[in-house]
Amino acid sequence: MPALRHPLIQRPSRGGQLGLAQPRKQQRSSACRTLWRKCLVRAEGTHNSSATFEASATVERCLECFHSSNLDGLVQFLPDAVVDRCLQRKKDKLVTTPFKDLSFADLLDLSTHGDFHMDAYAQRSLILSPPASVQMLSCLHVSADEFLQRYAVITASGEEMVITFRMQLEDSLVFLRSATHLKKEWHLRGIMGEPATAELPTQPQPRWGPETVVLAQLEAFRENDLPTVYRFASPQSQLLSQSYGRFLQMMGNAVYRPLLGHREASLLRSVQMTRDKACVMVGVTSSSDVLGSNIPARCVYAWVLRLQEDRKDAADLANCWLVDAVHPFTSRLYTM
Repeated sequence: MPALRHPLIQRPSRGGQLGLAQPRKQQRSSACRTLWRKCLVRAEGTHNSSATFEASATVERCLECFHSSNLDGLVQFLPDAVVDRCLQRKKDKLVTTPFKDLSFADLLDLSTHGDFHMDAYAQRSLILSPPASVQMLSCLHVSADEFLQRYAVITASGEEMVITFRMQLEDSLVFLRSATHLKKEWHLRGIMGEPATAELPTQPQPRWGPETVVLAQLEAFRENDLPTVYRFASPQSQLLSQSYGRFLQMMGNAVYRPLLGHREASLLRSVQMTRDKACVMVGVTSSSDVLGSNIPARCVYAWVLRLQEDRKDAADLANCWLVDAVHPFTSRLYTM
């Protein structure tokens, strides 16, 4: 389905910041209703329209917190049970220090994957730098109490991705007329991302995120295409290897041998360490030819990548994610 422009999100200003329209409440409601009617994917057992609108409106309020840098305002959209568990974990950690309210940073640190999860894509595009462009793509009721809403996002550096908000309908305690009541409300359970396209690049461009760069290098390793592997190495990494010939010699080392012509590989975890630095853990199953036996080696590597910002010495690499280093997770895996 073609991308639909979110009615409350304007085009970026000249400064690259995302502008939020402030229409009257009645106009805003009408615009949102028109949008989700177009985007809604209906499965067997149609869900009522008011539930869809309420879930979509909650996602929109979460987005407004990100856009205004009011991250602590997001805590109110988490389920009460998740907040209570994180509060208890924080109290347990701060036995000898004064206890303060739960912040969104605390929540990210203390939540388990089952409580709330915000992956590296979401952190890059929503927390570490403001997005340059946001377009709503679709919304979907997975079930009566689970809702997904997807957005096409372009980050300030030019990376293109799709992020998905996962919402859950759960009971909340609300205070009304001096009494406590249970009320069904939509809560944020996770924000996940993925590349905007399944295409694998053959050369660096700002549109590719660190995970896609790693996948491109892995495919090049599998095809024994070392020129492409070298193309995604950062200038710092290329400087350390001194020359392409020296790089080829390094690839013959036993540490990297399982990567060459490997049988399969998968991304195990991606960690956004800072705004311009990422670490991607990769599991690799080598081909039996490499080891000279019928038993393939299962190895784990850590890819370290850095965003090449404002490079005056290499303008064509500006705002590209490139590989600084590839480390074996444990050297014992490579004893041959």
